[in-house]
Amino acid sequence: MDKQYIIEKLIDKGMYKIGKRQLWELSVKELAFLLQKK
Repeated sequence: MDKQYIIEKLIDKGMYKIGKRQLWELSVKELAFLLQKK
């Protein structure tokens, strides 16, 4: 999956950042995990 695509999906779910880290700072692996978790 494309990183930009995953970030857009997470933003659609209302997630803009994780703690103090912006979504774009995370790895694709971390983003994919968050997407599955939510």
